[in-house]
Amino acid sequence: MKQTIVLLAVFLFSAMHKPVINHSKSRVNEDLSISMLASVNALRKAGCTCSGRKMKPVSPLKWNPLLKNAAQGHANDMFEQKYFNHQSRDGRSFDERVTQAGYNWMAVGENIAFGQKTLESVMAAWKKSGGHCQQMMDKNVTEMGAARTGNYWVQDFGKPMRR
Repeated sequence: MKQTIVLLAVFLFSAMHKPVINHSKSRVNEDLSISMLASVNALRKAGCTCSGRKMKPVSPLKWNPLLKNAAQGHANDMFEQKYFNHQSRDGRSFDERVTQAGYNWMAVGENIAFGQKTLESVMAAWKKSGGHCQQMMDKNVTEMGAARTGNYWVQDFGKPMRR
């Protein structure tokens, strides 16, 4: 009888806590999205120097869930398959992944990073890298989506096709 009660208690405890864990992970990703957009927009508002090139302030970006989905898919893929590259192991480029996510674009770009443990550290690394910094400051993009899986970070940028 005691064993049945213990097993039932373990089962109930596990069942009660699984949604909390999933909800918490979703909340962390949502918080990252808000913080990442705010960080990029603060950089865009202030302007900066990217590899010696003075970048004037530019308009803020809007969050786009399709770009976020493309970024999340690539972050997940790199994490699961243990690689780090703009090109997926199946041969897709970032523009193909963004298109497959349903984003109809005029301009598109991507930043990836690996190893940083915080938003602040990945933003600092991207800002120090000329190409990544210039991508965040690109006046030709108007939207972004971003994601993190483990210590794999992806930012996808775009400008939608005019309708």
